[in-house]
Amino acid sequence: MKKLAPPQYSKLLPEPKDKEKLYNAILFLKNNRDVVLSKDVKKALKKFGDTTNKKIALGYNFTFEAKQLLNENRFEIVLIRDFPWNDANYIDIYSNH
Repeated sequence: MKKLAPPQYSKLLPEPKDKEKLYNAILFLKNNRDVVLSKDVKKALKKFGDTTNKKIALGYNFTFEAKQLLNENRFEIVLIRDFPWNDANYIDIYSNH
């Protein structure tokens, strides 16, 4: 998994406990500093499907609602920044630019 992830994320990934275990990952990488919204997570989850594999989501930052959806679906979240955005605040601030 570490070999496939972008360099800024690979160093943040946990060491696998079981080298044979399969992992599924969602990479939210529109650009290097995007905040992932819940609508982005919902869209990705629809395509993801059911799996018993370990699930990891990688992104620069996630809104509270996006993290909540990922946690509900048993994803481990790997992020660069943890600024406490929520969907409404982020949309409100950045839609005015």
